[in-house]
Amino acid sequence: MCNDVTFRRVGVPDLPAVGEFLLQHFHPDEPMFNMLEMSLDDIIVSDHFTLKDELGHDAAIGAFCGGELCGVVICVVGKQDYEGTVLNPHNHPKSLIEGRFYEEMLKIAADHLESEDNLIIEYLAVHPDHRRREIAKKLTKKCELLAKEYNCKHVVCIATSVYTQNILRNLEYSVARTVLHSDYVDPKTKEKPFKAFLPHLDTRIMYKYTVPLLQ
Repeated sequence: MCNDVTFRRVGVPDLPAVGEFLLQHFHPDEPMFNMLEMSLDDIIVSDHFTLKDELGHDAAIGAFCGGELCGVVICVVGKQDYEGTVLNPHNHPKSLIEGRFYEEMLKIAADHLESEDNLIIEYLAVHPDHRRREIAKKLTKKCELLAKEYNCKHVVCIATSVYTQNILRNLEYSVARTVLHSDYVDPKTKEKPFKAFLPHLDTRIMYKYTVPLLQ
C-alpha cells in the first residue's frame, strides 16, 4: 500500500476506470441495490447509461495511490430528475423504484432547504484496502469546495448507510429527515420494496450549508 494519496478531478475520459472501480468496490455493497435484491448484471445495465451523464457535470473527484484509483466521489449540480430515467428502455424495473425513492428524498431536501441550488453527492466509494485512512472524509470535504465553486448553497447527500451517515455527522452535516427503510412505501406500486438490514436500516437526508464564492 502506498503512503501518499493524491486527488484530482475525474470526468468522462475517466469513465472506463471509474465504471470498473464502482463495479468492483461500490455496487456489490450498495444499499439500495442490495435492499432491492438486484443482481449485478441488472445494476451494470441500469447504471452504465447514467454514469457518463453524471461525470459530465465535472463535479467528481478521484483519490489515487500509486497512480491507481483508490476512491471516488461523484456529485451532480442542481435539480436531478431520477424518476425521469423511466424513459430509458435499458433500466431495470427495480432501478425505477430506486429512482422514485431518490426523487422523493431530494424533493424533501429541496423543500426543507427552500432551494434546489445544491450539490448532490451521488457516489462515495473507497477501495477496501484503503479504508480507515480518512479518504472518504477528504473526498467529502472536496465536495464542499466544489459546491463553493459552483455557487451551490448546500451539499446534500441521501445517506443510506450508517457508515456514510457517521462520516457526514462528524463533518457537521445536519439531518433534514430520517426515513426507515422497513416503513417506506413506493408511491407507484404501493408496496414496501426494501429489505432493511444492518447497516442499512434507514436513509438520512443530510446537508451542509456552504458559502458560495459569488454572493
